[in-house]
Amino acid sequence: MKYISTLCVVVVILFSSGCQQSQQASPNSSGVDKKGRLMAAENISLKDELAKTKYEMEKQNKLLAQCKQNAEKMKKQISISEMQLDSLKTSVAGSAKVIADLKKQLAECQNMVEAKDSPALCKYKFEQQKKLLDECEKAKQEIETTCDSNTKFLMDQLPTDLMKEVETLTAENQKLAEKIAELEKSAGKSSQ
Repeated sequence: MKYISTLCVVVVILFSSGCQQSQQASPNSSGVDKKGRLMAAENISLKDELAKTKYEMEKQNKLLAQCKQNAEKMKKQISISEMQLDSLKTSVAGSAKVIADLKKQLAECQNMVEAKDSPALCKYKFEQQKKLLDECEKAKQEIETTCDSNTKFLMDQLPTDLMKEVETLTAENQKLAEKIAELEKSAGKSSQ
């Protein structure tokens, strides 16, 4: 901004000095020559200053572009870091839950150990075993019920069906035996 404003001031000065020269045309040529030389020297110095300002401005533009690239890199690094942070937070939350569960189990174990009389501990284990035994009994009952119903079905349905098939096959067998006997008789008569 500083360089742009300086550049604008220089352009305005050059423009105004050019206008003043045309207005101040004097008959005095030696004064005009001195003024012309001074103006030329001033123009040269202003051009040098303008070139320096342009160079500085280009330099600043390069720095600005580099800063923008660095800012983009930083944004990417920040987003990666945020994802890693979220992952770590999730991991920490899971670990905290596991730790809380373990603390609860530890407290229960300490309560059992701190119980002065050992029958309390035995009673607790006995109750656990009794629960397991009850569950096993229920499972056994369910299996027996299922087996009984399946056995009853097999005993009721299969013998009836099998007996019908046996009767049908026996009848067919007799018919075939009769046909074989007839064929043998007719084959025996035709061979004589």
